[in-house]
Amino acid sequence: MDDGVAGSAARGGRAIGAMFLSGFGTVWMVWWCLERVGVAVPLLLLIVLVGGLLLTLAIRQYRATRAALAAEAGTPESKRMQRAFNLVNNGQWIAITVVALVLANTGHGAWVRVAIIFIVGAHFLPLAAVYRYRWHYLTGAVLMLVAAVYPLATPQGPLNPIGLLLTGLTLWASTLNMVRPRGAP
Repeated sequence: MDDGVAGSAARGGRAIGAMFLSGFGTVWMVWWCLERVGVAVPLLLLIVLVGGLLLTLAIRQYRATRAALAAEAGTPESKRMQRAFNLVNNGQWIAITVVALVLANTGHGAWVRVAIIFIVGAHFLPLAAVYRYRWHYLTGAVLMLVAAVYPLATPQGPLNPIGLLLTGLTLWASTLNMVRPRGAP
């Protein structure tokens, strides 16, 4: 497969990831809004609008690269990457479930969101290697740093909604990076 098709397939793969990140980023932003200001309809609409715009950009990139993705599907490399993704993603959800249950059942429920942010951040690190996409290292590091710092540096500790906001913004920023025009820095 030539570099043009492989490059387009990689952009297509990032588009699929960006669809998920735009959605998860929007969920974190809505959660932040509900905790910070309650049901503020104009702010919630703005959050959904931004999330929808990011999703639209990801869908456009996916559609533009669909043929390259189809050409690469079924290759040994594609299958290897899919298996690795499934392993990392399933591991992430298992870790979130186990850690959340342990924290909730040991009187540390306030730390569940911090643990989730950290685990989500950590899951980006192996994905960066699997997809050879260095920006996932940055996304993972930022999320892990958010989880490590905000509970200690803010009023309300782990329950401060700033962690939700920073997580949502980080996922949205990662989405934007994944759908930026080809050749952009």
